[in-house]
Amino acid sequence: MVMHELDDAAENLIDSLRLQLADSTRFAIQKGMILQRHKRYAEAAREYYLLLPDTSGTGSAAEKRIVALLDFIEAAGQAEQAMLGQPDLFDNSRALKILSAYYLKSGQLDRAFQFAVHQDSLEGFRGSTPLAYMKSSFERKLYGETVRMGDYLTARGGELSKSAEPHFIYAEALVELGRHGDAIRAYSSIHDTFSRNRERARALIGIGSVYLDRLSEYDTALVYFDSVKTYYTHDRIFLTAMMAIPFCHLRRGDLPAAAGEFEGLLQRRLDSEQQETVAYYLALIRLIDGQTDSAAAALNKLLVDFPRGFYVNDAVRLLVTIDEARQYPTVLRAYSDALLFEERRMPDSSSSRLNTIWQSGAGVLADLALYKLAVIGLAEGDSASAAGYLDSLLSQHPDSYYVPYALKTKADLLSADMGTLDEAKEILRRLLEDYPNYPFISEARKKLRRLEETSGSA
Repeated sequence: MVMHELDDAAENLIDSLRLQLADSTRFAIQKGMILQRHKRYAEAAREYYLLLPDTSGTGSAAEKRIVALLDFIEAAGQAEQAMLGQPDLFDNSRALKILSAYYLKSGQLDRAFQFAVHQDSLEGFRGSTPLAYMKSSFERKLYGETVRMGDYLTARGGELSKSAEPHFIYAEALVELGRHGDAIRAYSSIHDTFSRNRERARALIGIGSVYLDRLSEYDTALVYFDSVKTYYTHDRIFLTAMMAIPFCHLRRGDLPAAAGEFEGLLQRRLDSEQQETVAYYLALIRLIDGQTDSAAAALNKLLVDFPRGFYVNDAVRLLVTIDEARQYPTVLRAYSDALLFEERRMPDSSSSRLNTIWQSGAGVLADLALYKLAVIGLAEGDSASAAGYLDSLLSQHPDSYYVPYALKTKADLLSADMGTLDEAKEILRRLLEDYPNYPFISEARKKLRRLEETSGSA
């Protein structure tokens, strides 16, 4: 009956069977489906709610249907109120989990936190719920919530607080919040508290990464990576430290030391991703060092060895750049310098070299320079200058290889302002239509869908 949309007859039959069997949960999924079809969302949610204590697949199916109602704008309010109106809500662990996830997703963070805490209490403070909340918050880039739940979990104590996993998530969230000193202390605590070599080595790498990527204190970073290299040689994570060491030298601008460390890694048993990284950076160092032919050969070899690798697009761009500028050594030298300053996290120096290329009048690499200048502007929070560079690229170099990338960047910029959403959507539609095979197209499609949902609900 339900399959053939004989809804009235099916609902009457379900109600009759429930009376005869004295079972108010019988055929709850089917009745919920009927109610949904007639937009009686609150009643549908109450039907599904009855099945949540069921530990079989039926309970899981009911959970999925409630989550789907909460994800549907038209139904969310009714489903939420139906859940909140249940007298035994705070005795229903699965319902608390659903509501906590819903509030986290919708940005109602205090409610999300409180429902997670209630669930943890109901489950005897085992800590699995706070850990899941931390993971979900971190994945959503809600780093403040990650830290908040980490503080709660530590204060509660229990077995899970003795596990290293929540402590690592907590430290990583502190890094993302820019609380670098607190993050270093959190990693240090992990190192001093836990006895397993892998956890201790991972903590040292975490500290080294803060100094390398956040504080630009490369000598200090080297100390921590060297400690892992020296004392934890029998763990796979040892290679993580080994891979970080040449980047410390590169950030310092010591190209010979960086190249030597990368070449030393070739003697190690690396996975495919690590091998490709080493190959790419050895080629990049050669280009920066003025060894143009050797760099081009190394990049071509990378394309053969790793045809689907992470650095393929970067390698292709560098090869195109070398080919374009080979007859213009001054321009290529300026671009090589810009690449070095980019690797050293020196945006002002990199911008200076890129501006030299753009304003040289030769026209060679001018489109690339404009695109890179726009990217730097965005990274530095200067959206006005970034927009100017993008407009110059699109107007002065309409046939450039970088036009689709510039369009994608401009769409990202415009989508941040409610007043320019329509223009952003138009650019994204153009990208989907004209450049369907570019690597960013999946991201562009998701962004367009999100913007259309946003404007539709506004």
